Amino acid sequence: MNRADTAYRQLRREILEGVLAPGTPLPEVESAERLGVSRTPVREALGRLAGESLVEVSPRRAARVARWRPEMQQEILDLRVVLESHAAELAAGTAGPDDLETLDRLCAEGDAVVAAPSVDLVAFSENARFFHLALTAATHRPRLEAMVHGLLDVPAVAARYSAFRPEDFVRSAAHHHELVDALRAGNAAWAGHLMRAHILAAREAMRLPSAGNGHREAAEVEPSDEVSSSGPGEPAG
Repeated sequence: MNRADTAYRQLRREILEGVLAPGTPLPEVESAERLGVSRTPVREALGRLAGESLVEVSPRRAARVARWRPEMQQEILDLRVVLESHAAELAAGTAGPDDLETLDRLCAEGDAVVAAPSVDLVAFSENARFFHLALTAATHRPRLEAMVHGLLDVPAVAARYSAFRPEDFVRSAAHHHELVDALRAGNAAWAGHLMRAHILAAREAMRLPSAGNGHREAAEVEPSDEVSSSGPGEPAG
């Protein structure tokens, strides 16, 4: 792994875990000194992070950690409810053995993350993202897959997993298993309804307002790098 990759991975983890809060300046010189690299790897890392919408870059000021308002996070989840419940219904009729094998493997990996004494929020977020991408890929609808991929690449939800309680992580993992059961049974209604409930449950656990209640201010929870007795971007639910 070269120095640019090292800087990228470290900064990305710190952003997703909430160590670097939204709006935090990321000047190249200070960031390079803190990470123990030169400015060039940091510049490359910031460019990659900007491509993922994790960092905002301006020619006249230092890069900053991207800001995401609660209503933006709510909109992403509202769109996911519509698109992914439709994807689940379609996948119930199109998922093949290879698709189901991939989803089973991701479920097992997610179980291991949730069973740890303290939940690694980045690992949980990444696993959930891969699961939802794999389920959508099972529809074999490239345009639908591209739309869902765009929503899951947005980091806004990932940091919200810090609001999850232990039971929220367990429920999310159980939903993934049940979704695979619904696909294996070829039951479109079951899969669609469950996906809708799955994402809505995640939104509730993230303390985000539901549609029509945008005037209520979402509870702000201080991000942390791990969760033990109380439960982060994509997350994906």
